[in-house]
Amino acid sequence: MSRTPTKIGIIGCGVISGIYIENAKRLEAIECVAVADVNPAAARYRAEQYAIPTACSPGELLADPAIAIVVNLTPHRLHRQVGLQIIEAGKSLYSEKPLTVYRDESQELLAAAAKHGVRVGGAPDTFFGGAWQTARKAIDDGLIGTPFAATATLQGRRAPAEQQRPRSASSPTRATVAGAISRSQL
Repeated sequence: MSRTPTKIGIIGCGVISGIYIENAKRLEAIECVAVADVNPAAARYRAEQYAIPTACSPGELLADPAIAIVVNLTPHRLHRQVGLQIIEAGKSLYSEKPLTVYRDESQELLAAAAKHGVRVGGAPDTFFGGAWQTARKAIDDGLIGTPFAATATLQGRRAPAEQQRPRSASSPTRATVAGAISRSQL
């Protein structure tokens, strides 16, 4: 059964965009039709390097009605802002890790996505990266027994004092973000 691939665009044409484009080309379910960056030369370079039909500005990419999903590969501090722009343009968002810098920003993205009827996804690693695919295969093939826990960490720099966000008593600390994953999530 053949189906038309979902058209995606990528905002952010830095170093990591190359592996995302390479892996996207291996998946029949999607087709990367546009790359965008605030630096037009970076977008043109990636488009030429990978034969992507369109190199454009982020605004032009978001205005393209053919694009259903936008991959956000911008710097972490921009994930909330760019993610909201993607969602408000009526497109589903797939974001490089982390989804946003702060938990409340991620919750804001999820609420906006629900309001606009689009989806949000986030990369635990590079786009369906080899390490994750190998680990999944080892689990599925029973090579490591029954997994019962996993950990993940995210390290980042603190914002300057004038930009630090207040933390509520119920907000997790950075240490609690790295936690065990239940068996059903593996």
